[in-house]
Amino acid sequence: MKTYPFRTVIALLLLAGWTAQTDGTAQAGEPTKSADDRTIRERIAQSADAVRDKLSALADRGVEQARKAWKQTQSFLSDSPDAHRQGAVERLADLDREIAKLEVASKHEWMRDREYFRTRLAALTQHYDYTLRQLERLPNDKTAEGYELTRKAFDNTLEDLENALDQARQETRSEP
Repeated sequence: MKTYPFRTVIALLLLAGWTAQTDGTAQAGEPTKSADDRTIRERIAQSADAVRDKLSALADRGVEQARKAWKQTQSFLSDSPDAHRQGAVERLADLDREIAKLEVASKHEWMRDREYFRTRLAALTQHYDYTLRQLERLPNDKTAEGYELTRKAFDNTLEDLENALDQARQETRSEP
């Protein structure tokens, strides 16, 4: 997500909050207190928190939509091992990019002292590698012995990886 639109939203909220606080009786550049006696700084902080919560909710919906989209694709639903494999490869590429984003987020100053998060990232990388190995073991022929069980195991592992990524994403949103 780009930071420019987020900054624009914050600026608009700040402007709206400051404008709502002034009643025209204050001197130029001197804001007045609102009826609930909160300072401008407090109102700005509250507005910023509200915007961050809304953006976080939007991001969560985007992740959930991506997961639903994968489960509704012809690749996931297909009886064709080749179509399923191609869709799975694309989905895994998306998840790999998500892991890379989390690695970038882990380098932010407020995340640096979270050793357990680096452990979580290592686990995600291992989980991703395991999922790739499971995909490689998936037979190319659906009539091959064990195909259905192997495919079900792969789909479950992929879903587990998505769930683990969701937990890590939530962790990065809990900035102090």
